[in-house]
Amino acid sequence: MKKEIYKGFIWLGMAVVIIFTPLARGGMTVWAVMSALSIVYLLIFAWLVKSTHKFQSTAIDIPLLLLAILAVISFAFSIYKYASFNALLSLFAFIGIYYLIVNNFDKVMVRRLITLVICLGTGLSIYGLLQYFGYLDHSWWRHDNFLTASYINHNHFAGLLELVIPVSFAMLLTRRRKKAVVIVSALIIMITAFVFAQSRGAWLSLGVSLFVMTVILVNKKIIPMRSIFIFLIVVTLLISFAYFNGGFVSERIDSIGDIVKGKDSLFMRLKIWDGTTNLILHNPLIGTGIGTFVWALPGYRPEGLNV
Repeated sequence: MKKEIYKGFIWLGMAVVIIFTPLARGGMTVWAVMSALSIVYLLIFAWLVKSTHKFQSTAIDIPLLLLAILAVISFAFSIYKYASFNALLSLFAFIGIYYLIVNNFDKVMVRRLITLVICLGTGLSIYGLLQYFGYLDHSWWRHDNFLTASYINHNHFAGLLELVIPVSFAMLLTRRRKKAVVIVSALIIMITAFVFAQSRGAWLSLGVSLFVMTVILVNKKIIPMRSIFIFLIVVTLLISFAYFNGGFVSERIDSIGDIVKGKDSLFMRLKIWDGTTNLILHNPLIGTGIGTFVWALPGYRPEGLNV
């Protein structure tokens, strides 16, 4: 009985974090981040106190350990200790969540967690679409022409769907026909919202990740070879529909190759990368401190970068 209560507590805590952070404007405020981190560390503490089983090792233990060591060293030599401390808290929370799930979640709990994530992505997509087409208020949006749901920045919302959509496809492969209809409906809603979010980087990233996922599944003979061609056809149709439908979506597609127009263009990004390269060259071993990029870059800002 105690074990069931403990597992219920762990699962509920993770569910609260997963639901809370997107609803709190995407975790863009200090209070939202600290609230989420507090719950995560409470869960980690409960696991470490309760744990009586052997620690479950994984294939990425050594890389994670090296990353944690590097982060601590970086913090010690940071140019801004406050920012580095906050970044360190977040990093250890992410690593803790990973091992918390690996060591405590059985197949049923994982399936429930995945279902929750899909429901969250679908719900936020519906909410965002209602906002986008004028049925709900979106006063905190950065730009009226982008779909952001509960987020402030459309790129951040697209980043959420960029994670949820591949998981939904994977879930689709393991469901029965009746449940498959529900997942397909959820995918249609999320992909529609994803297109209207108009995040060019997210479009590219999702396309690449789904293609790689399809190749792996074909290689493992989980799905047939024709699935790759179906994937390419579907992507082509979606891009064509979005482009020839006109409006802001087609303008965003046109702007992918634009290297001079606007402060968000590739031209400005190249300037930022140029400054970042100089920053790395002058701090090659330990950097300037984890989480200090925004404070370190101005000292290496190249000419022409005025934002």
